[in-house]
Amino acid sequence: MKIYTKLLSISVIAAIIIAVSGCSDGTRKITDMQQRQVKIPAQTDKVICLSPGIAELFYEFGIQDKLAGRSYFCLLPEQIQSIPQVGAVFDIDTNTLLSLNPDLVIASTLLHPQFLEFFQRHEIPIVIFQDNKKFEEIYAATELFGKIFNMDDKAKEINAKTKEKFQSIDMSQTQNKPTVFFAIGFFPKSETTINDNTLIGNILNIAGYRNIAAQSKEMSISLDELTAKDPDYIIIPENNYEKFVTAPQHHSLSAVKNGKTFMIKPQLLNALSVSNLDAIKYMEEIKK
Repeated sequence: MKIYTKLLSISVIAAIIIAVSGCSDGTRKITDMQQRQVKIPAQTDKVICLSPGIAELFYEFGIQDKLAGRSYFCLLPEQIQSIPQVGAVFDIDTNTLLSLNPDLVIASTLLHPQFLEFFQRHEIPIVIFQDNKKFEEIYAATELFGKIFNMDDKAKEINAKTKEKFQSIDMSQTQNKPTVFFAIGFFPKSETTINDNTLIGNILNIAGYRNIAAQSKEMSISLDELTAKDPDYIIIPENNYEKFVTAPQHHSLSAVKNGKTFMIKPQLLNALSVSNLDAIKYMEEIKK
């Protein structure tokens, strides 16, 4: 009886250890943002990140040494550009990725289904983050990142700092917001832009603007509509700025004539990330 009791006690203790540290095969289970149960290594040291916003978190958490590869859209912070590129969520260089021998891949819901099957076939665990359209969803992403690397306390600390910065934004102006147009590209009779059902649209609203293309379904408006609505401000990704402001079709716009066109680094807006706060602060400043 004493032997049986002792064996039972050992079994109970072993079960508790497994429950706390993970599975008996040296892995842990994580529920990702697609509600998938993913087995990941108990210790994760070589990670490929295909999501720009999540890649920034490696540096926020101080674990950039674990980042073995990245999407070519992962551009911030600048030191990340020394990390090997493996393509993007829709065009992965699988040979390069496999050569890096990752023990985990992080991607977003933009990942092409064929690559999910690829990772399963090669038994590489992959954690999927949501491709979010609202800045406030950064907190859940940071929390999940903390769970992956057993850094829950650090995640709470980063979220607290992010909330403090976010709450410092002046969102008191709800009436008479200045109008804005976010210019991505243009053709002779149409203008490529964003609507309010996008991360950039959400950021424009937070920064205190009224997007003239808020209801656009095709992510574009006609040149005639842009001219008729004549926005107070025009914000343009820096790689497209000179082309836009020098194009004759834009010379009649008040923002162009009055010096109310502003360039912005596109990498600040590529994906949900802590860098979005820098974009919001910048957009706030140019109104003053």
